[in-house]
Amino acid sequence: MFAKKLSCIVLVALALGSSCKKSPLVAVQDDNGCISRIKRDYSDPNKTELAAALKLLQDNHIATANQVVGGATLNDTITTNGPVHVMQHVFNQLYANNQPILFAQVIYHFNNGIYQSTSGYLYNSVTLDTVPHTRLSQLRYVFMQEAKNDGYAVTNKITSSCLVAEFGYLDISPDSHGQLVKAWRVTPPNQSYPLAMIRDDNGHLIYYTNGIMTLNKASH
Repeated sequence: MFAKKLSCIVLVALALGSSCKKSPLVAVQDDNGCISRIKRDYSDPNKTELAAALKLLQDNHIATANQVVGGATLNDTITTNGPVHVMQHVFNQLYANNQPILFAQVIYHFNNGIYQSTSGYLYNSVTLDTVPHTRLSQLRYVFMQEAKNDGYAVTNKITSSCLVAEFGYLDISPDSHGQLVKAWRVTPPNQSYPLAMIRDDNGHLIYYTNGIMTLNKASH
């Protein structure tokens, strides 16, 4: 589960830092097909697990402003040359200005209920506003420009499907440490892929991936 929770973070690191095929910038037009804006609930759906994770954080006096507990591993048993250690890991989704920082998590690590360390980057003051600029029809256009050249999307009829778009912030710095922009996460409904990340200020593609092997990255 620990590896699964880190998968989104790894994906963003690959997308923003790897060598990949570049897509030319094109004028953003409108596609009046089906697309709607959504707001994801990142909180842990397992209420028992959520309660245990919150207690761990509270008992260790860990401040969690602008964070939502997204999941936890509560019995990660590690045996070394000696005692058995039962580790706990709490995965928190980050927010700023009531907007999600897309794909951004911090992970708190505990040993037998005692805090040990933190993985991830905590953002301080975020001065970006919360007003979207790019229209939903423009987001669909950018997504479809990539999808129509993606064999996976064509085969699975993604090019004629509805889409959903989530607004938030995205860290585009190479080391994912602080260069936030307003952005959109665009996918088919109830699916993680294909995925297009699109800048809100100019409507340009940041990257597109079908989750298998193809990754197109555009200039910012």
